[in-house]
Amino acid sequence: MRARHVDRAVRGVRRASRARYHPDDVPNQEVQALSENALPGGTAPEPAGPAGTPPGATPPPAGRPPRPAAPSAASRPGGGEPAPGPPPAGLLAQLARTIQAARRVLDAHVALARLEIAAIGREIGMLAGKLAAALALLVLFVGLLVPVGSALFLGEWLFGSMAWGIAHGALGGIALAVVLVVSALRVSTGRIIVATLLAFLVSLLVALSFGLGWAHEGWRVLGDSVLAGVDPANRPLLAALLFTGGLVAIFGLLVGARLAAPGERVMGAVFGLLAGVVAGALLGALSAISFTLEVGIAVGIVVGLVCWSAFLLATLRGHDWEAFRNRFIPSAAIDSTQETLEWIRTRMPGRKA
Repeated sequence: MRARHVDRAVRGVRRASRARYHPDDVPNQEVQALSENALPGGTAPEPAGPAGTPPGATPPPAGRPPRPAAPSAASRPGGGEPAPGPPPAGLLAQLARTIQAARRVLDAHVALARLEIAAIGREIGMLAGKLAAALALLVLFVGLLVPVGSALFLGEWLFGSMAWGIAHGALGGIALAVVLVVSALRVSTGRIIVATLLAFLVSLLVALSFGLGWAHEGWRVLGDSVLAGVDPANRPLLAALLFTGGLVAIFGLLVGARLAAPGERVMGAVFGLLAGVVAGALLGALSAISFTLEVGIAVGIVVGLVCWSAFLLATLRGHDWEAFRNRFIPSAAIDSTQETLEWIRTRMPGRKA
């Protein structure tokens, strides 16, 4: 009770000081009476200082205006007591707030994870794109440059011209492609090996004949004995054209008639004859030329590669296309299904076994 009376008296004094009363305006007897009435049995509060100075405070120096006092709880709007706050939340409300806060934290972590995953995805895409570009350079650029450059280099180095490298590379690629096609068509490996050996023997024979001059020397000897009235410089060429062209033309005639359909054998024979004449003339003219060893070997390689492709394609004659087609038909499944359906029909009511 005493503390409450003291507090009330102090607030009254402070209100009086904020009203800028001068000590001379209020008699000391009244202040003393107020303190005696407010504080029964106690001591009087300290007298107020100059105007604007709270009781017990040090007055400001002379010539300086007094500092305004800080507002007290009594000067607040609505009375001296502070306004009561909202009532505390219940247990369910606090639980709901906690769940919402946890959900917001979880959503923040999920959003952060999504951002990081998107950034990682961009990094992976960039890495995959660059690796794909590098692989494309290796496969397309290097994979083409090495064989093409090697063929050109070997043609220039071994045979004196890059043209031989181009011819050998192109014909070799064609021959390898034919090998893959023939193998995919299920031609026996033995027939492929036989065709390859025959092409190698033809290539070796042509290379030795042209490189060592056997063909030219043979046509010269034959021309001297058969075409004695012709200019000696033209005898090898003329003898090669007549004999080689005639032999190849007869061979083409027989092959054309053999390969043609039964009702078109005449047309096949004529076509084979014309093709044989052209091929024989070219082969005879080529064989009559005197080549160096390098050029003869290059010509032999060209002829061998052409014969390799031709012999491989010849292995397809008489190929069992029906058996090849049956490889792509599920015959076993079809037959088993038909047998099952037939068995079901025989077991159905009203049908005899």
